[in-house]
Amino acid sequence: MKIIRYSSILALSVLLLGTWTSCDIATIDDDAFLEEHPKTIYGFENAFKSASQINDCVTACYMGVRFAYYGEDPIWLGWGSDVMDRRDEGWEGNFTNWTTASNPFRDPTNSLWTRVAAPANLGLDGLKVETLEISDADRNNYEAQLRFFRGFIYLRLGEMFGGWFIVDKTYTSLQLDIPRATRAETYEFAIQDLQFAAEHLEDHPEAGRVGKGAAYHFLAEAFLALATEKGNNATDLETAIGYADKALALHPIMTHRFGTRATAGAGPARNGVAAYYPDGDVFFDLFQPGNFDYDEGNTESIWAMQQDYENFIALGSGSWGRNGMHRYYLPSKRTVTWNAKYKNGKTYPWRGNVDEALYPGGEYSAYVGGKPSQTWFPTDYVVRQVWEGGFADDMRNNSLNIRRLFKCTDSKHPLYGQLVTREMVDTVTLNPMMSFACPTYTKFAPIDDWAYFDLADGGQRVYRFYDSYVVRSAETVLLRAEAKLRKGDKNGCASDINILRNRAQCSKLATAGEMDIKYILAERVRELYLEEWRWATLLRMGQDGINSINEHAMHIVPQPCYNNLPSHNVAPITKWTLLPIYENIITSMKDVDVENNPGW
Repeated sequence: MKIIRYSSILALSVLLLGTWTSCDIATIDDDAFLEEHPKTIYGFENAFKSASQINDCVTACYMGVRFAYYGEDPIWLGWGSDVMDRRDEGWEGNFTNWTTASNPFRDPTNSLWTRVAAPANLGLDGLKVETLEISDADRNNYEAQLRFFRGFIYLRLGEMFGGWFIVDKTYTSLQLDIPRATRAETYEFAIQDLQFAAEHLEDHPEAGRVGKGAAYHFLAEAFLALATEKGNNATDLETAIGYADKALALHPIMTHRFGTRATAGAGPARNGVAAYYPDGDVFFDLFQPGNFDYDEGNTESIWAMQQDYENFIALGSGSWGRNGMHRYYLPSKRTVTWNAKYKNGKTYPWRGNVDEALYPGGEYSAYVGGKPSQTWFPTDYVVRQVWEGGFADDMRNNSLNIRRLFKCTDSKHPLYGQLVTREMVDTVTLNPMMSFACPTYTKFAPIDDWAYFDLADGGQRVYRFYDSYVVRSAETVLLRAEAKLRKGDKNGCASDINILRNRAQCSKLATAGEMDIKYILAERVRELYLEEWRWATLLRMGQDGINSINEHAMHIVPQPCYNNLPSHNVAPITKWTLLPIYENIITSMKDVDVENNPGW
């Protein structure tokens, strides 16, 4: 595991916009008191002197992407879409409070710009300073990374908001007249940056940094998006397929067990638990500590965010240095209660009288998923529907990778040691019902204490301190499958999807006759739940994506897996297929006419 150090970031944008001043206070009543005599005025020429200052901008971009995952609510991963939502209606994420002045994407979108695209522009401008001391190799590498990040952000903005405002430099004065580009122009701007990145990035850089594979992957997505905007343009679709091929040549998917838990004696024990997990499989191995990076033997890893407990302690990184996926996306089994028939004087199946010799941590044991405090829940579509109709026989759905049933751990209950089933628990009260029915996903919740790094320091199995994916090539396969479908090649689409279904040892394989966008969206859930940026996927697809939201969203349609307890009073989406440009952006561009997206 390599660590990208975050401790040296400078607020370079402040240096460019600000002026350090001093006043000569000779006499308090002298008019000169009000006169400013700047000792130093920071501009590009003296703010950027060495390669290290460009690297600060590059590192800020990595931090910005990290913040999108760890520092914001999970908007991008699908909050309010077809895959997940809060249990309670009334939050912005499920459309009940949206306006163009206030919507849940307002601040996260601003963060994407200010934390990623802005420092990318700043660094690119710094590279133009004639007196900058930097080698040609460093110049090309830094420019490639900075342009990658700007292209990545503009792709996401185009997918979710349509046309955006093309800003390709750092302004040192207020701009009120930047026109809004079209969606196609926004994609084309992203493509130019990503193509430069693809040409100049390394094949396989140090862990945590972007390489050619990442640029190829997002070029495939960008050309797919552009083709969709242009009515499934065949040339752009073929280009998307070509870039996907290049990404997969660098990052073939993993097909066999590998890494830290796959071989007896291959690694040290931790917290009294052996590293070797004999009952694992390749999908399980993809999400184990020490297995996330290309240089750790995982060819499927295109880009992984780095996590390291020792670094977290050393730098005091706060929430940015730990992974909260485990805490917020997984069920609190300790809150589930027996129903009256099975109570037998006890309240909880997994809380109280827990033998910690068998279940270390008691009610917070790894067996029941640790100590999450779940905020967001998967929809019935994710929990149940994508596995129906012959799709259940799938490695990704087995009892190792999705844990649905648990044995009673209350040693004083008559059912101690037996599986607790739905008919035994309270299914009429919202919170315990949803906590029971929501599965525990092993790709986010460690199967045992070997994957917890902070227990010796008093950790309670709340946070993860190991890597997580931004993108792996399984998603590239699905992008290529979609491009082939849109091109009319259903056989090729099915063949690509079967790369993943064969890896997952599915008894039901895809056939050409089944291929449509719904199938691809469902396969993305089976493979990429809480990995892909679901909103980008859905809105890139236009009405097809909106249809999936209307058919599955938590508060639009009933949720049988939760006994239909979450309210479903939100009207289907009928007026829009893109997110709104929020009001303060529109009003700030007062010297040009900016129209909002249809429906807003």
